[in-house]
Amino acid sequence: MAQGKADEALGYAGRAVEQFPGHTELRLAYARILVQAKRYDEALVQFKRVVEERPGDADLLYTVALLCIEVERYDQAREYLELV
Repeated sequence: MAQGKADEALGYAGRAVEQFPGHTELRLAYARILVQAKRYDEALVQFKRVVEERPGDADLLYTVALLCIEVERYDQAREYLELV
């Protein structure tokens, strides 16, 4: 994704999440866009909010664990993997 398009997508998604904070799928999409933009810490915040809504989602837990590994938060990664 070109940088300009990525920034535009981030802006739209961020505003949408602010407007509809309870919309889990929208928040999940925003988290994925943040990952594509390599804004991993911000993505983790969003993914963790989704985990609160979907604590039994194994794919989501695994994704969060991998992201924790990417940002070298190994203890957190282990915690998420233990929930899978």
